[in-house]
Amino acid sequence: MLESKIKVFDNIKSYTIAFLMVFAYFLFEIVDFRYAVMFCFLGVVICFYHYEFSLRGFIKEFYPIKLWILSHIGVIVVALASMYFAFDAKATFRAVSIFLIAPLFLALMFYFVMKNLTQKALEFLFFCFSFVVFLQPLSTIFHYATNSSTPTIERFVGFGDMPIIPYGLFLILAFALSLVMIVYFRARWRFLGVLLLLVSLFAMYANGTRAFIFSVVAMLLVSLILFRHILKKSLLCLVFGGIVLVSVGGYFGSPHLGERLDFRKMIEHIGIVWSYAPAEMGRFDVFCFNNLTSYKCSKFSGDKLDSRFNFEINALDRISLLKATLIYISKNPFRPNGFGAQFFYKNFSRNVDIESKQHMYHVSSIENLDLAPHTHMHNMIVSLIFELGVIGFSLIVIQIFVLIRICLSATKITGSMCLDIPIFGFLVFLTGLIVFMFFDVILAYSKLDYSFFILSGLVLGLACRKPKRENSL
Repeated sequence: MLESKIKVFDNIKSYTIAFLMVFAYFLFEIVDFRYAVMFCFLGVVICFYHYEFSLRGFIKEFYPIKLWILSHIGVIVVALASMYFAFDAKATFRAVSIFLIAPLFLALMFYFVMKNLTQKALEFLFFCFSFVVFLQPLSTIFHYATNSSTPTIERFVGFGDMPIIPYGLFLILAFALSLVMIVYFRARWRFLGVLLLLVSLFAMYANGTRAFIFSVVAMLLVSLILFRHILKKSLLCLVFGGIVLVSVGGYFGSPHLGERLDFRKMIEHIGIVWSYAPAEMGRFDVFCFNNLTSYKCSKFSGDKLDSRFNFEINALDRISLLKATLIYISKNPFRPNGFGAQFFYKNFSRNVDIESKQHMYHVSSIENLDLAPHTHMHNMIVSLIFELGVIGFSLIVIQIFVLIRICLSATKITGSMCLDIPIFGFLVFLTGLIVFMFFDVILAYSKLDYSFFILSGLVLGLACRKPKRENSL
């Protein structure tokens, strides 16, 4: 009788820890991270003290991911070194603390708990986590349904009060998880996966970000590679052929989809704009020739508007800054210029002469928020190379490859749906996220940065679980 009560009490603790971690993740999405950390830390403390982990044993728990940890520490070291070249060393140090150091501890906390949960508690956590993941697309659809008639609101997000494009991280995660569910589920449960996939796609439509198109295609292609041994060859050929057909048809048929989705015209116009130096691209900006005293363009923009086509001003600004950044990187590839996407423009202007052709064409004062140039080119990959140099960025690439290798190695031996779905779902999500990063600085927002590192810690903990652990939660 006593043993039965002890077992029930231990199960309650296991489920409590699982709930605390999921609830902490949910709070990271929608509220200030300080409250979320309290719940997360409480779960780790219960885990450590109740099951009597020694300090030495606790450290050994992290041996399987030591290369992942070391590569991240290397990124932190390079980011700290970038303070020497940054416009503001204190602001850069604060950015390193918020976006690199704190997320590492979060990832390690979630890793530790996930590595030691019992199988039943793990299944409970997976169910709760899936519920939280799909709350975001459902809330986006609800926002769309209740506000679509409002003229001032054209694009929608769910919980968290976040910028429209970066919010896409949560919708990509939902799409990836539902895609893997379709592969692994059977019978009526597969129908649930299809339904959740459609919910995710509709939420993407409500959000209205064009980058989803490229992310979805990339996730589908990676899914075909990951599941080539599970799916029938005929189905693989059919899906791959469908992706190619839709992609080619979408490109040539895009002129009929409206100005915003006319990719054929976009590519043609970008090719023409790209042939000019960054400071010369202002020739396509109508505001450069409206005699606005507060809207200043480079002298290299010319004296007359190039009216061959109308170019979206926001995009033109970003393209000019993107090319200027790439030119600077090519001349100083190993120099870390200051970590922190929030300070990108100030670090860029500190290193590039505003009077040169290599500076972006828009030279209005950054203090004039209404007419200031874009402070970022909306490309996180290029941004990280600029901020950390080639060495720092290479360490990030190594960290990602280590993460992928650990996950793929684990899926070969687990054979558990409760482990394979989250791990494969994360790998598909990671693909979509990397593609998405070419269109915005997704992880430059603390909520999104913490969410990503928590997910990384979760899948690393799952991948490094030992079968039939005797001392588990």
